[in-house]
Amino acid sequence: MRRRLVLTAVATGAATIAGCTSERATDDTNEGATDDTNERATDGDDGTDGYEPCELSILSYARLPEAIKDEVDVALKEGQYATEGELLWSEISGPELEALKKDDSYYTPIVDRNGVKETTLQFKEITPQYDETITLPIYNSTDKSLEISVTVKDGGRTVLEETDLTLQELTDPTLDEREPEGESGPLKEENLSHDKEIPIGSEYGEYTVEITVEDQETISKAVELGGASRFDDNPDYILVQEGSKEQSFSVEIITIEYPMYDPAACPWEH
Repeated sequence: MRRRLVLTAVATGAATIAGCTSERATDDTNEGATDDTNERATDGDDGTDGYEPCELSILSYARLPEAIKDEVDVALKEGQYATEGELLWSEISGPELEALKKDDSYYTPIVDRNGVKETTLQFKEITPQYDETITLPIYNSTDKSLEISVTVKDGGRTVLEETDLTLQELTDPTLDEREPEGESGPLKEENLSHDKEIPIGSEYGEYTVEITVEDQETISKAVELGGASRFDDNPDYILVQEGSKEQSFSVEIITIEYPMYDPAACPWEH
């Protein structure tokens, strides 16, 4: 299920969800643009003029074409990028676009025409979050019921602490049918006994899940929410299973992979 994003501005003031999108002009005469940028502005990913829009809701800066990075760099460093010609950023902005991710920060784009000739690009730092708390079901793949305690942390802040949770034992474990014969894969959810959902959080970012099993040992795992994808690529569930000689139990954060898709691909990456 795809969950809607809510974009909250980091700076004081109301959140900016979207900027004013202007009509595209024809000739790029921005004073700060290089000859190389102007040349690439007419050479898109398929050899034709311009770029095709991307369907992602979050764009990763690292994967942008170099000519578009030039615009973004100026906008982030100087407060805005201005051009009297075509804004390349507008070409890649698909209808689902909500933010740009650079390093660990997120920015919402603001495209505006300040006059008849000039178009500007600005970015406002934001904190993306879902409109509901993301929860993960927790499964027990062992052959006995388990007593566990769960703590969820956001940085140094504890956001959830639950004790004395009982996980029923697994009844009929089988490998996922999507996996090729002979290769291991995640267990089918319908064959795993569970009646517990662990609330993780609503904001994009990394959380720490600490699970203590049978008061014996505490296992910490990182859970990443959000990402540059057109699909909801959050983890699917938490799995408690038999451990190795060093540990009685192990905990895995499971994300079901679909190798036939490339969810983070944009047209210029093909």
